[in-house]
Amino acid sequence: MLLQLVKHNDVGEMIEVLDSDLAVEMAESLDWESERCCFEQCDVLGEECYPPSLAFTNDCSRTFEFGPSACETFWIRYRYPALRSHFGFTALEQEVEQLLPSTTLTVVIDCLRSHYRGEHQTLLRRLPQETPFFDDLQNRSED
Repeated sequence: MLLQLVKHNDVGEMIEVLDSDLAVEMAESLDWESERCCFEQCDVLGEECYPPSLAFTNDCSRTFEFGPSACETFWIRYRYPALRSHFGFTALEQEVEQLLPSTTLTVVIDCLRSHYRGEHQTLLRRLPQETPFFDDLQNRSED
């Protein structure tokens, strides 16, 4: 599993973290509140900055990423490739993203362990599903 650590002032290099316990230890030991505050200060000052996060990408190109959203809460973003049919003709690979805007570190750690175990379906069930484009079209036509 590849890990990318993003701090408010630096996008780190990708490193390999094979052990899920080490990944959990890293997630729990980071000073998330300090990183979040520094990011917000830099943003207000108009300086170049990055939202702090940890991103774990597996061999299937599925990325589990999370970072602080507010005091003691975290956002989760899960991205993965999926084949989508375009008008029934050709299946194209597209990246799908699921986002949970606010949760606890306990939920983040549970999801991170699922990601390490390769439990893709478990993560899909735990995270909100995106609204398909065609559902949006249908809802607009009913108005």
